[in-house]
Amino acid sequence: RVLNLQFNERPYSEYRLVADFWAAHEKHERFVYQDIVLNESYIMRFDAPLSTNMRSADTVDFQATLREV
Repeated sequence: RVLNLQFNERPYSEYRLVADFWAAHEKHERFVYQDIVLNESYIMRFDAPLSTNMRSADTVDFQATLREV
């Protein structure tokens, strides 16, 4: 299972939280992803670096690609 999570027009501070999490895990460390809509949990890892697009000084679009392991 591969998930492409798209986050649009998010504050830069929120992007930094995700970017720091990515830096701590990169493509090697596993983590638990919880889908709160389906109420399911998966063991995942990042499949690629974050894709980012700065919209303004404090607004960012970014995408995270996760792969189930």
